[in-house]
Amino acid sequence: MTDVLEDIDDANHRRDRRSRGFLAAKISWQGGLFTVDCIMRDVSPTGARLKLPPLTAVPSDFYLVEIRTGEIWETKVAWRRHPEIGVTFVRSRRGESETNADVRMLERLRVEGLERAGRSE
Repeated sequence: MTDVLEDIDDANHRRDRRSRGFLAAKISWQGGLFTVDCIMRDVSPTGARLKLPPLTAVPSDFYLVEIRTGEIWETKVAWRRHPEIGVTFVRSRRGESETNADVRMLERLRVEGLERAGRSE
């Protein structure tokens, strides 16, 4: 079940509705040379809160792939409170050509994540 939180908390400075959930995702940077599994939480149209594994550092800009749907975003870190970070979605890569090398690499990472979870398409 997904809870939707309304923007009633001025202290959080939220402009958009957000969905609470536990979505498997993968962070990737430097053309897929580095990847980190993470959990997406409090997802909104403009960003998300990510839970990282202990002792994990990530750059301030990276790709984020939601494993189940294959949604791909270019992201920018908005805040850090280890083991969590908040990210802003800079650009969605949905619908981009699979001839794009980054999109192909990210799709491969998504399929690997599905296989590890025991699911396939």
